Amino acid sequence: MRVTVGEIMAAQTPSGGWTREALAVWGVSWPPPKGWKEALIAGSLGPSAKLWLDRARPIIKSDISHLYWETDIPLKEIADAYGIDRLQLVADAAGEAVMRQYACKECKDPIIVGSRSAAETLVRETARHERYLSTSKRFWPSLIPTPCCKTCKDRLLYESARPAREELEQRQHRARELGRMPYQDYLQTAEWQQRRRDALKRAKYSCQTCSAKDELHVHHRTYIRRGMEHPSDLIVLCAGCHSLFHQNARLAEGGRAA
Repeated sequence: MRVTVGEIMAAQTPSGGWTREALAVWGVSWPPPKGWKEALIAGSLGPSAKLWLDRARPIIKSDISHLYWETDIPLKEIADAYGIDRLQLVADAAGEAVMRQYACKECKDPIIVGSRSAAETLVRETARHERYLSTSKRFWPSLIPTPCCKTCKDRLLYESARPAREELEQRQHRARELGRMPYQDYLQTAEWQQRRRDALKRAKYSCQTCSAKDELHVHHRTYIRRGMEHPSDLIVLCAGCHSLFHQNARLAEGGRAA
């Protein structure tokens, strides 16, 4: 006997189960064996479990896909009807859906979504986009058009990040150059002069050990990040404290430097 999903769900009791009488009508023994719903849907309830399982899978997947995408039946009810213990497995079994009424603005292909929530977001964002364009003369304030498929979205995001990547690569290349050049040459570069001004400003133009304000030097605590110094790599010293450090390999107040 083959039973439809609708018939199985209609026979369900308020508590979520099925009565012995209802199962007897379908020829299901009591207590019902595991997988009896799939077996009924497949129409091959019998002694060979492998036979009905192999036949049930494509039918079950098709029915779940229909219930998931073409009805408003809650996921929990679909999961309960098929004995699925995780709601995410319902969406996985339903597969993807092609939203043919929504074409990608870039490649013109239909949008493919993998869940009900993704479909709802697509509908909502497209409607918002259309309302914006109908009431505003400005361009859509986003790099990504709506609707847009995942392939085109990933490509546009990658392309939009290209200037930032190139800038970072240039900065890293320049930092390597600064780190390799002779130290006295490095002290003449615009990069060092800017870092020196920043360090003086952070120290409020005073020695960070004795608070003197005359003959200030910016000293390296470490040269590990030379060319891309962190603020903590530098310390502002007056000429006297700087000389004391170099003479005794320590700061005036006992602070240690690399």
